[in-house]
Amino acid sequence: MYTEKDLRQFLSSFNEDMQTKFIETFIDSFNKQMKSCKKAQDQYDSQLLKTSIHDIKSLAYTIGAQELGDLAKRIDENLSYNHHTEAFRDLPKIFPMSQNVLKILEKQLSLVC
Repeated sequence: MYTEKDLRQFLSSFNEDMQTKFIETFIDSFNKQMKSCKKAQDQYDSQLLKTSIHDIKSLAYTIGAQELGDLAKRIDENLSYNHHTEAFRDLPKIFPMSQNVLKILEKQLSLVC
């Protein structure tokens, strides 16, 4: 599970201004992609899900959220191989994991601001 320590380790190479900008950008991006995933789930839209989950995978791996990145990667690969049932079956697991990452990002943002 992704922790505050993981985020702090990643952010340690950035100055405070860059940390703030970085975290704000990631929060905005995560929120946008999670809304798209929810919409894709509601509409069973595999193309929308493919775009959104790919972005979530990239965001997660960038900040060191390995478990979230791995799940997004699995969903992304299932979509690439037209295994839509498997992709949509795994999708609900993304939401709590992403919420955990967002919570950690928001907490860190409150500390650097």
